[in-house]
Amino acid sequence: MDLAVVLLLLACLWFVVAVAELSRSGEVIVLLSGSLLACGWLVWRTQRAVRRIRREAREAVDESE
Repeated sequence: MDLAVVLLLLACLWFVVAVAELSRSGEVIVLLSGSLLACGWLVWRTQRAVRRIRREAREAVDESE
């Protein structure tokens, strides 16, 4: 779900940059910033999910003992 939202937002950002009157370097900076922000968001969400799964696995092992 997160990946779909990020891709949709980046597509919207790409459209906005194409419509806006920015210099080529401005376009690159805006798109690169958006891409890095999206990458950071996905990494953060993935790490959070992995931590939650590990915690739940530890709790399940503790309950079974």
